[in-house]
Amino acid sequence: MKTIETKINRPAIAAFALAAALFAGGSQAATLCSAYTAPNTHPNGLSVEDVTFKGNNANDCYGVIDSGPGGNPTSDTVWADTGWTQFAKDESGTSGDIEGTVLGIEFTLTASTFASNSGTWLLAWEKVDEPGYDLKMDVVANLKAANGSASYLFEDLTFTSNGNGSGAWEITFAGPGQGDNPSLSNMTLWYQNATSTPPNGGGGPGGGQVPEPHLILLMGIGLLGFGATKFRKTTKA
Repeated sequence: MKTIETKINRPAIAAFALAAALFAGGSQAATLCSAYTAPNTHPNGLSVEDVTFKGNNANDCYGVIDSGPGGNPTSDTVWADTGWTQFAKDESGTSGDIEGTVLGIEFTLTASTFASNSGTWLLAWEKVDEPGYDLKMDVVANLKAANGSASYLFEDLTFTSNGNGSGAWEITFAGPGQGDNPSLSNMTLWYQNATSTPPNGGGGPGGGQVPEPHLILLMGIGLLGFGATKFRKTTKA
């Protein structure tokens, strides 16, 4: 299974070096969920079940990322500086909300409430430009609460030209110096490895319908008959 740390920068050694540089001075060290197997658990209580999308758990998670002095989340630095692009953000209807477009499809993110440490979130999308075909990409959902944040990786998500999907989120970590799990401050989505595919393999560059097997057989028989007829005419001549 691919993990966030190996995907945020290649090769993997560089990713570990980057993580060490970012979090060496932090009060909490960010850790992959996949680094722990039962009966061991993540030291900050994170789990791939904390965030779901369309009923599916995340493939991996990463945290807790300490926002540090000034409240500027280093999670933005982690993803922006390692090849990921932010495409949606929900900050409780403030000017910080972001609607982004990826390969002709625009996304809008809405979290249910910012007064609790759990809830539901809705991601809606629609075609606004070309190519606007079915879109597949890796997505990181980042939850920021108080002075900490955690990120959740979803691999190979597919989005049709128009639609929506929903999921649930739960904050299971405590901010630095806090005993209780804080409420959501904002949720951001980042993407990488985006590809656009014409629906049903047709209607665009490289697309086209594949002949049915029985049609291929009939074509072969027809060509064979044509060849035999030509051979007989050649022989008579």
